[in-house]
Amino acid sequence: MENKNVLSNPADWVELYGDQLLKYTVARVRHREAAEEIVQETFLAGLKAQKNFSGRSSEKTWLFGILKHKIIDHYRKKEKEQQVSTEDPFVEYFDGRGHWKKSLEKWDTNPQKALEQKEFWEVFSRCISNLPVDMEQVFQLKILDKMDSDGICEALQITSANLWVRLHRARFKMRECLEKCWFMKTG
Repeated sequence: MENKNVLSNPADWVELYGDQLLKYTVARVRHREAAEEIVQETFLAGLKAQKNFSGRSSEKTWLFGILKHKIIDHYRKKEKEQQVSTEDPFVEYFDGRGHWKKSLEKWDTNPQKALEQKEFWEVFSRCISNLPVDMEQVFQLKILDKMDSDGICEALQITSANLWVRLHRARFKMRECLEKCWFMKTG
């Protein structure tokens, strides 16, 4: 006999899963109001898709799957709203021959120790929030969510080359921000 999961009453979803879904979303989009809206959209999408629930996964897993798609939709919408700059944001770091104008600073702080500090995570979160949308979303999905590259490219409808350019730039900007806002202050 096959053991299938069943859906509970959708009216109970907020109480059963609301906090978990919201916490997960806030960690990914960094703005509570946007996260609340995404979770609401998730519940609404779940309500509309109840008939498609096959029972192969738990209700919680199913809702988190919907939520992940809603987060990706959020990033897509955010990217479309962002005005694209034709200027290369990295021009200021290189000379006419493509060499670094200044070398990157050596971090004097022990990175392992920094990770343990709450203040570091607050700075880290601010640095992510300050990234341009296209860089923020790939950094979030690849580095923090550990999503595979093919999935990111498909979700964001970008090429793998574009993904790696965005990711490289995001890492560079994150390093620059962390140097300025954390490592130089604590070192």
